[in-house]
Amino acid sequence: MHVSVVKTHLHNLSTITRGAAAHMDGARLWEAAPFYASTASKSIADIAALFDTVYVSFYEGLGAIAGCCVAGDKETIEQLNL
Repeated sequence: MHVSVVKTHLHNLSTITRGAAAHMDGARLWEAAPFYASTASKSIADIAALFDTVYVSFYEGLGAIAGCCVAGDKETIEQLNL
């Protein structure tokens, strides 16, 4: 994929959700990180910052022990029922 297409896609992700919360199910975020780093110079943090909340699991892709993380603003995180 051409670098300009990737950058445009990332920009669109952050603009199409005006007025609505955007959640990223980051199950494959770890695997996608090298692609975004090499084509758009974007880190995992850069990609996650495009969304209001992000979920990532530590066992999918990483092969770690069972566990996950949900990131978002304080008010949203406090409403989670885990």
